[in-house]
Amino acid sequence: MGLTPGFANLTGLSVKDKPHRDNDNTGFALTGTFDLDDHLSITSITSSDHFRRREYIDWDASVIPQSDEYFDSQVEVFSQELRLASHDNERFNWQTDLYFAKDRLDEEFYSDFSANLGYGTYTSYQQRSQTWGLFAQGDYRLTDDLKLIVGLRQEQEKRELDDFSTRRILVNNGAYSLGASTFPAADSDLDSNSTSWKLGLEYQLTPSTLLYSTVSRGIKSGGFTAYNSSYVEQIAPVKPEKLLAYEVGFKSDLSDTLRLNAAAFYYDYRDQQYQSQVWISQQVGNVGRLVNIPKSKIYGYELELQWQPLAGLTIGQYFGTKKGKYIDYQGLNSTATRAVGFAYPVYTDFSGSSLTNFPETSYGGQVEYAWEIPGFVLSAQSDYSYHDSIAGSNGTTTEAYWLANARLGLTPVNGNWSVALWARNLFDKKYDLYHGSFLSNAQMATPGDPRTVGVQASYKF
Repeated sequence: MGLTPGFANLTGLSVKDKPHRDNDNTGFALTGTFDLDDHLSITSITSSDHFRRREYIDWDASVIPQSDEYFDSQVEVFSQELRLASHDNERFNWQTDLYFAKDRLDEEFYSDFSANLGYGTYTSYQQRSQTWGLFAQGDYRLTDDLKLIVGLRQEQEKRELDDFSTRRILVNNGAYSLGASTFPAADSDLDSNSTSWKLGLEYQLTPSTLLYSTVSRGIKSGGFTAYNSSYVEQIAPVKPEKLLAYEVGFKSDLSDTLRLNAAAFYYDYRDQQYQSQVWISQQVGNVGRLVNIPKSKIYGYELELQWQPLAGLTIGQYFGTKKGKYIDYQGLNSTATRAVGFAYPVYTDFSGSSLTNFPETSYGGQVEYAWEIPGFVLSAQSDYSYHDSIAGSNGTTTEAYWLANARLGLTPVNGNWSVALWARNLFDKKYDLYHGSFLSNAQMATPGDPRTVGVQASYKF
């Protein structure tokens, strides 16, 4: 790993720099709750944050300059929330919420693709958003054992992308310089009004078993494709993603020491956001951009078990599986190529094909044992998880892997302090969080953290 001298000089980094983060975050949050009477309260939540990001990433983890990235970003976020809520009513409880938020992102980032394309890119832009939201939810006991839950949210959002510009980083005899913009500085904007809601039923079948079902509509904000966008067509906004979610399940204490929870779900998507490509021209070919899938679905189930076979010993297990399909999607096939002197687009009807950009199986567990020694409580804990493979871009695959962590803690029986020794990735597993490609001939990956160990201490005043 390491940077070329020209790219290092352009970004202010050192040629010997390794991937690193130099981030700062400052902010405040102020929460005040006032009881208007025994059954009604008002809450105000005000928060403000400023985040500065300086990060160097070597996506391919090699000395080849084919996907080096340097980010210099500043984010400012402000939000204000006012909440009026009832509480401790026998049958009917409710709350209403008025929400306002605004944020601003100023970003510059540099990309070095000189080994593949003979140049890099420098991108700068400003992105702003402003959101108003009004929310109300209530739950009403139809009988002593049956509860109805109803919620409604209306949100208005305005997003703006200003002065977006990408310039080529030219390479000449090892020297790097900024060239002209690949297109005139451009703006893009997106206004959206969305309604989300929730309808649920909870039935207390027995004192130890709860049955529930929900139908809800959720919205994911739209936005812009800013990273590695060298053409104005790439910054066209992606529409908000809409989800109609159905879920049924139960939570049950089978005995004093055994608990079992289960849920099945079906997600019906409209305009699901998906990282794909768009066609630019015969000379350029395809380039990456977020797109909307008109109709798609994901469905599956989850199981969770907690068992205390002995005093002080707790065993937990969880298992989940999900599958997905395109229902209606005719899109650019990023893995297909048709060229006779020039590149031509290849479009495919993916309707009925499987969605593969997520792990289908998840599994994990935890074992903890706590026991008393004179004056203290000693606890030993280990957890483990299985991460299924993920199909990525350009035919790449993120391989499946296992991870294990451990923790040993000590607390006085009647004290207000604790210490613990912990280890993450206990067996120093080498794995990738994601494996994909920026270009067909440039593999990239996000490696997982190696084994780390540490000491944790806490004290309650």
